[in-house]
Amino acid sequence: MKPFPSKGYSIKNQANNHMEFFLFDEIGADNYWDADAITPARIAKDLKEAGPSLQSIDVFINSPGGSVFAATAIHSLFKNHQAYVRVEILGLAASAASIVAMAGNLIEIDNLAMIMIHRPYTFSAGNADDLRHDASLLDQVESVILRAYMGQIGKRGAKTTEGQLAAMLSAETWLGAQQAYDVGLVDKVSEGFQAAACFDLRKFQYKNVPPAALRQRDDSAIQSKLIDMRIRSMRARAGG
Repeated sequence: MKPFPSKGYSIKNQANNHMEFFLFDEIGADNYWDADAITPARIAKDLKEAGPSLQSIDVFINSPGGSVFAATAIHSLFKNHQAYVRVEILGLAASAASIVAMAGNLIEIDNLAMIMIHRPYTFSAGNADDLRHDASLLDQVESVILRAYMGQIGKRGAKTTEGQLAAMLSAETWLGAQQAYDVGLVDKVSEGFQAAACFDLRKFQYKNVPPAALRQRDDSAIQSKLIDMRIRSMRARAGG
C-alpha cells in the first residue's frame, strides 16, 4: 500500500460515503502555479464529484499558512457541507491554515502539534486612498477570522473572550496543543504522534516563530512514514 503524502494536496476515497483530504502545504489562491497547491477550486471540485452520498470527511492539516482569502473559501466549503467533518492537525496549522481547521465539527490536534494565529497582513502600494482601502479590507478580513475562531470557542464553551482573542492575534500567538485546547480552538488533544511541520517558515515573515519550529528539517520520506503510521493507527481505532 502506498504511503500517505508528506506534502501537497491529495484526497483518498475510503468508501462511497467517506473521504479524506490531506492539506500538507501552503494554502494557495486558485491561480496558484503549483500543481499540488491547496485551492478552493480543487476542493470544491472534489467535493462535488463525491456526490450527495458523502456522509463523513476527515481533513488532515500540516500547513504553514498562505492566502487568507483561499483559506476562508475552503473553510466555507467544508463548514457548509452536509457531511460530518473531522479535522486533525498534524505538525502545524499556522495562519490561514488555522482558519481552515475551524471548519471541523470535531477538531483534534496531536499532542506535539501547534496552531499559530495572527492579524492578517498584505503588501500594498499606491496613493493614500489605495492604502486606506487596503487597510479597511484587512479590518474586514480580521472580523471574518475572529468569527471563525469565536464560533469554535463558543461551540466548546470555552471562556476566551473576543477581546482576549483579538489580543492574541495582535501578538502573533503560537499555541501548543494543550494551550490551543485551553483557549477553545480545538476539541481534543490526541496522543502518540510526533511529526515536524517541515516548512521554511522564514518566507512568511512571521514575528514570533519558536526556535524549535525554525530548526525543523524537511525530510519528506520520514514525515510520510510518520503520517502514514498515525493515520493508519487512527483508522484502526475507529474500526475502519
